[in-house]
Amino acid sequence: MTDLSKLRIEREPEVKEHKRGTAWILLALISLAVAIAGYFLWAGPLQPATKVKATTVNAIYASQANSVLNASGYVVAQRQADVASKATGRLEVLLVEEGSVVKKGQVIARLESKDVEANLAQSGWTIRSAPPGFRKIMEMTRTLGGRPGVGHIVFSDGLAAVSVFIEPAKSSGAHTPGLAHQGIINVYTRQLADHWITVLGETPAESVRLIANAVEYRKPR
Repeated sequence: MTDLSKLRIEREPEVKEHKRGTAWILLALISLAVAIAGYFLWAGPLQPATKVKATTVNAIYASQANSVLNASGYVVAQRQADVASKATGRLEVLLVEEGSVVKKGQVIARLESKDVEANLAQSGWTIRSAPPGFRKIMEMTRTLGGRPGVGHIVFSDGLAAVSVFIEPAKSSGAHTPGLAHQGIINVYTRQLADHWITVLGETPAESVRLIANAVEYRKPR
């Protein structure tokens, strides 16, 4: 007959195996926690500092965005001219400003010339009429080429100017009556009352002839 008291179940190995499995799980969790903590430390306080390169920033205008070279300086006109009047007087009107583009013969200013106009008119010189579109913008007595007492009258149509010179014949040089040309300038000369009348301008020949023939002289009383 079998002795039942000697029968038993060996449970100790199972317990040891269970404890060993638990230890591996704890070790894995600790390793994971250490890895996560290390990552956050590396990505945060322990992350290497970003290298920054210092540079200079300049503000530019939109027009400079596509420029190849920027430089400071100033613009100088290729041709410059100093303008002065041989007769003194008060400036009535200035028709241009600094930097304006002008053409040859263009009127750029007007001087008050009532006194010299009176002197020329008192001498007996008048102009009957001007061609259509032209108006008198200046009249004076001046010294021309070292010869005093030369009457100078200027007409303009807004684009071109015509000058009329009334010069005593005894103090002037040789003149050739009639029409002449100096490049694009037409010149018409005639003699009247011991004076030479010379009209010149960048206008048609007929215009200078009409103005010259409109000059009249009446001996003052």
